[in-house]
Amino acid sequence: MATNPGDSGGPVVNDKCELVGVNSWISLKEQNVNAAVDIREVRRFVEDYFTSIGSKWRDIVPAPSTQEAADVLTLVGHLESGDKSTKIKAMVALSEMGSQARLGVNSLLKLLNGSDADLRNVAAVTLEKIGKLTAAEVPVLRQALSTGNLESRRYASAMLARLGPDAEPALADLIQSLEDADSQVRKNSLRAIQQIGSAARTAFVPVLKRLDDEDRGIAQLAAEVLRAYGNPTKQDIPALKRMFTSSRLRTRVQVAALLLRLGDTENVGTLVDALSDKDEALREFALKAIAALKSAELVNCWPKLLPGLRQALANRDRHVKLSAIRILEKGRSGKGR
Repeated sequence: MATNPGDSGGPVVNDKCELVGVNSWISLKEQNVNAAVDIREVRRFVEDYFTSIGSKWRDIVPAPSTQEAADVLTLVGHLESGDKSTKIKAMVALSEMGSQARLGVNSLLKLLNGSDADLRNVAAVTLEKIGKLTAAEVPVLRQALSTGNLESRRYASAMLARLGPDAEPALADLIQSLEDADSQVRKNSLRAIQQIGSAARTAFVPVLKRLDDEDRGIAQLAAEVLRAYGNPTKQDIPALKRMFTSSRLRTRVQVAALLLRLGDTENVGTLVDALSDKDEALREFALKAIAALKSAELVNCWPKLLPGLRQALANRDRHVKLSAIRILEKGRSGKGR
């Protein structure tokens, strides 16, 4: 792919004239050495931006022509054939149609949920080639998420995560899937709830439980979702208190930080415990939570904080030391007043 200065930000298309990326940079020292950003990464960035400003962004997906729809329906009919090779040929043809084959998603999910490994594999590839779905496919995805096998649940949860606010009708199913035995399904479902935005605030307690997930990536994502919901409410306090039974310090630290946002400093000692933890990210998070306290609040819990802050001053991490010093100065100024 030849790229010239000034092409950055321009489209990268494949041999089917489909947008697959965005030009990024070229090497001025070598010929034909260039790079592009994958369109999937661009899509995630755009979707995250619109979610962050409380807006919605949707693809403009052209509807299939009458002839294309007829072709898809014919191929979908072949998926019901008793002949395995006929089904495979039909799926290969559908995969070549890309997004225009969305009419076949329901039938493909049935094959993905079937017992034949070959048909499941081809169905998975075909569904991947079809790409992002629309709000019209949400009922089919909900069914797959609730009753499908592992492959179906992973696919359905991943597609719902790409739908953004349009996945809201599946919120109850996504909440249920947060308890799935498979970590990928749980993560996809949590991502889908995140993309729904403020309309999914009713999922606060189920998301809160994921702070204690054995998968650290899921726990971190749950923390992001909870922060996006803003301050907890008084109605959330019982659920927050129950989370202190966790054996994981990282879980208790996150819950203590959430309670601090309600002015509840009873469990600030948990944050102090984290200041001496081996996990650098956990130490920094605890320091930020403590630093966010008002001067008067710092004074009120000073006896609990002081031993931990002194220990933080002896930490080898320069950032931890500086943060501890700032907190001590803030607290002392509050005591002075």
